[in-house]
Amino acid sequence: MKRAIAVTILLGTVLACAQTTDKEESKSGRLNFVKTLKYGNVGTHGSQGWYVSDRNFYVNGKHWSPPGIKVADIAGCKTSPNTSVEALKCYSFADSKEAVFVLRMKDDTPEWITVSDAPYGSGDNLGEWVGDGQWLLFRENYFNVSTSERKPVKGLPDDPGKYFRAASPDLKTVIYEEYCFTTRFDLPRDNKRDALIEKECHQSNDHIAKGIIAFWLIDTETGNMKLLELKKETYPALDRSKTGTESGFNGAFRQTLVWKKDSSGKDQLVYPSSG
Repeated sequence: MKRAIAVTILLGTVLACAQTTDKEESKSGRLNFVKTLKYGNVGTHGSQGWYVSDRNFYVNGKHWSPPGIKVADIAGCKTSPNTSVEALKCYSFADSKEAVFVLRMKDDTPEWITVSDAPYGSGDNLGEWVGDGQWLLFRENYFNVSTSERKPVKGLPDDPGKYFRAASPDLKTVIYEEYCFTTRFDLPRDNKRDALIEKECHQSNDHIAKGIIAFWLIDTETGNMKLLELKKETYPALDRSKTGTESGFNGAFRQTLVWKKDSSGKDQLVYPSSG
């Protein structure tokens, strides 16, 4: 009987430990960022929840720290959707900034690059993976995580972390989901801008009322925009009640896109189309 009780207590202890500790890994080749999570008191009123108790980088399985920054300040790291790209995109909100870094390998040595170090804005200009997984999209440029090359981007009305949905394979077109863009970072702050924002907000609300999901197809070289209007009844994959999370919606939307090169070699969206 005592033995059975002891086994029960031991199992209970093991289960409790399993339920109160966990970890999150962002692993890309030889690079790894690990968050250690614990479940316990997270507030001043005794509320319970998960919190990050430790953060660590590993290179080739060995502990490593980036130069000139506290690892504790790293909010998170993301891997490229292309598993052959050995790089981590990491970001921090320390010191009232919105900083983005890239950890990559150079000649078998880890290299830490500061990509963006701006005052804190919305927290949504952290670089979205695009193209072949070598590039990050920011509000004003693309950044290549392997070469550090930058390409200017025009016409984005707001931070990509909020409304970015897809990019063409040649990166010359960026697709934003339509919204009431009140920031319009791409326009000078004047009365014409304010009037345009009001007009576009009315249009967005009208689309919602009619069951239309609209998208901005933005030419990143000129800043020009074309509107793509899709009816939910025609494209049920774009019904958020079915796709669930935002990532599920984005994935479903991207799977519907068909691009074809025109006579100049530029990718054009041929499906779906408005109507």
